[in-house]
Amino acid sequence: MLLVGSSTAFSVCSFLVLTKISTQWDVSTFTILNDFLPSFPLLGLIMEYSSEFGREVVWTAVSIALGLSKNQAYRRTAFYLILTALASTLPGYIAQFAVARLRPFQVLPNGHYLLVPLSQPSFPSGHTLVVCAFATVAWFTLGNRKIAALLTIEAAMVSFSRVYVGAHFPMDVIGGVFLGVAIGSAVMVFQTKIDILFSRVDLSWNNKFLKGVRERVRSKSQYNQTTSIDDELPLWHTFYSEAEF
Repeated sequence: MLLVGSSTAFSVCSFLVLTKISTQWDVSTFTILNDFLPSFPLLGLIMEYSSEFGREVVWTAVSIALGLSKNQAYRRTAFYLILTALASTLPGYIAQFAVARLRPFQVLPNGHYLLVPLSQPSFPSGHTLVVCAFATVAWFTLGNRKIAALLTIEAAMVSFSRVYVGAHFPMDVIGGVFLGVAIGSAVMVFQTKIDILFSRVDLSWNNKFLKGVRERVRSKSQYNQTTSIDDELPLWHTFYSEAEF
């Protein structure tokens, strides 16, 4: 149901952009938000960092942290996030070059732009598409609603920031949200097959790699503790412990 609804909504957004029905609303809404930039430099800074690092840096860190976890459910989510990243690439590029919409700086050259404008097509927002696909998968797989909610908030910040910094029109972001949710939902359609694949991969990942890493960390920690205890012992104790009788 979610897949059908989000796919339909994305199709509607694409129709509105292609027929230019949404152009007037897009431009006016973008201009209103863009005019706030000089008045709120701190908000602009937050949006700039969110836009620049909220996709690659944050979600890469989340995936690594989940993938290294002792909790198998978290490692499963990391596996799904990797597959979702791969699944998001092609549909996003196809949609962008099929619609071939101009970027805001190409339509409104006198606007305020916080980041260096990209030349690739504007609709849908690639950043929004990816983070919303990630957030969708996180809700289905994570098993922790608080963490999933925080990741959803992060995705919302990235999405809003793409308009605020001048990278996209509002409809680009709305379309990116729906396409991202559709891709995340489509990934979950293959949940049974993906879980079988994850079980095989996780068997090697956890039993061979992660356990080896944990054992090395544990051994190093024990060695450091032993060395620390020896350093604290008095000199006479070291002398008598090494003496032969």
